[in-house]
Amino acid sequence: MLQLSDKTRRRITLSLFAILCIVPTVSAAAWGVWRHLPWHLRAEAQRLGWQLGMKVSLAAVHHPRPGVVRYEGLVLANPETGQEVARCRMLEAAWESAGDGRGPGGTRLVLSATEPEVEAAALDEVRRLVDRVLTGRAGPLDAGVRLTTESLLIRSAHSPQTLTDLKGTIESLPEGMLAKLDFRLPGQSAPKPAWVYLGRYRQNAAPVSVLGLDTGPSALPCSLLALAVDGLASLGPQSAFRGGIDARETADGWQVVAGGQFEEVELDRLVAERFPSYRLSGKAQITIEQALLLDGRLQKARGMLIGGPGEANAAVLDAAVQRLGLTRSPDSGSLDRAIRYDLLAAEFMLDGEGLRVGGLCDEGRRGTIVAGRQGPILGQPRLQPLPVAALVRALVADGPAGSAASAEVERIWRRMPVPEIARFGSVPAGSPSVQARRIREPEPR
Repeated sequence: MLQLSDKTRRRITLSLFAILCIVPTVSAAAWGVWRHLPWHLRAEAQRLGWQLGMKVSLAAVHHPRPGVVRYEGLVLANPETGQEVARCRMLEAAWESAGDGRGPGGTRLVLSATEPEVEAAALDEVRRLVDRVLTGRAGPLDAGVRLTTESLLIRSAHSPQTLTDLKGTIESLPEGMLAKLDFRLPGQSAPKPAWVYLGRYRQNAAPVSVLGLDTGPSALPCSLLALAVDGLASLGPQSAFRGGIDARETADGWQVVAGGQFEEVELDRLVAERFPSYRLSGKAQITIEQALLLDGRLQKARGMLIGGPGEANAAVLDAAVQRLGLTRSPDSGSLDRAIRYDLLAAEFMLDGEGLRVGGLCDEGRRGTIVAGRQGPILGQPRLQPLPVAALVRALVADGPAGSAASAEVERIWRRMPVPEIARFGSVPAGSPSVQARRIREPEPR
């Protein structure tokens, strides 16, 4: 047996004490001090900025327990313009057991946000951020992500909106990646929430992006949807939409399939904003059975409009006869004055061949579009379909001819169907937008 002197034994004991006790303690203390230094804050903000592709600023970073990071005063901004995109008073990131075997070790990243806010003018930046994650530009995402927050404020100078009970997920599926956000409006208690989704499918040689919206059983105010879709604000402050929208990226641009109901539409505001000399009062419900768009151009649309009671002035009645070919009832009286009507009801179909309009006011027979107490006022056109060119002229606001009028005609033409576009037909059954509709059936965990 090796004999050691007392001096050697003391040196060995001191060395073991230093290695096993002093060094770990000092290292842990140094690590703890370093986490509270400004360098750590800047390094963490820079790391998040590289990962998210945005300019990130932080007020503080805390590590309350192993595997948990808490960010305070998080602000995301456009790296080029510096425009603020989103902010959050506190964001906590932690790992939890997924319970479904997904991800390394069956774990999932859980994000809990407190008082998050998003700029309405920067919603496209938010979509690009999610797309960056789905395409892997933010780093590999082997485990799922779950986001929860009590409410989200969408800041807008004209119409700020609040969403509640938000639950977001990012999942890796056999077809690709799918991000989903469930939400409700304040005061809503519908059994199913509304939700939006954004996906990236890699089944084909060229990856395809898809996105969509499902309002569920509740209607969403058009003032909320107008933050992302131009023109919906003209439907009125009380208007709302109930239905769904599915879109997919194609070689010819984005293909959009939409269907649903617009409720509480203010006809006066909708018409007067475009035609100041027209007056058509009353509220209406517009049902879109199906609308198909490709790269911003409407291919075809089918639906109906039910409105009234209200009042129509001579200008709008005269335009309906002269521009749209509606027939005037001989018993309707003079069209040189405003007329009260009880019901405005019509079905319509627009495609590359033109516009077809059918009256729905009559119970036993079809044909009347506008009816009052005195009987039919306006009936459906005798010659149909109305050419698309005539519809474009009818949609051009009255005003002096010139470059402005030509630009307006060109703008409307770019959104109207033409035969070359219409012959694309409907969405094929195996398209990614249809696949996304199948995927979205299960309830969020």
